[in-house]
Order: sequence, then structure tokens, then C-alpha cells
Amino acid sequence: MAPGIEYANAACVIENMLIAATDAGVDNIYLWGGVQAAAKNADLCAKMGIPEGFKPVSAAAIGYSLGGSAPARELSVSLTANYI
Repeated sequence: MAPGIEYANAACVIENMLIAATDAGVDNIYLWGGVQAAAKNADLCAKMGIPEGFKPVSAAAIGYSLGGSAPARELSVSLTANYI
């Protein structure tokens, strides 16, 4: 296995979850720093129900904010594709 591939794998899965949540109008955020700190604390991992031997590498928080979502806005970016 390539070194660090677990981070890439987790990021791909979480990105898809966050895209789906956004599409459904649910607020979300990608979490990394706190997860890294929690992964180093065996007692905290046990309290969160993380199985022994499993190393959390990232996470997501999905729900509704107290203030509601930011209003939708039109992006000023134009995307194009070049086909070869």
C-alpha cells in the first residue's frame, strides 16, 4: 500500500458525502485537525466507539447550523473542458 493512501481514500469518500449533503441542502464541514488529535488519544477513541486497531484519519460534520445555510449565490467562474 502506498504511504498515506488512507488519507486520500478517506478524503474521496468524505468529499462525495459532503457534495451529496450540500445538494440536499444540509450544512457540512470536512474535519481533519481534531481527528488527528483524537486519534492519538486511546481513551477518547474508546469513548467514541472507534474499534481498537482502527486509525481515524478524517471526518465530516453533517447537520443544520443554528443560523441556517448561507444564501445561494451565482459563481463568477466559467468552466471549460478540452477534449483530446
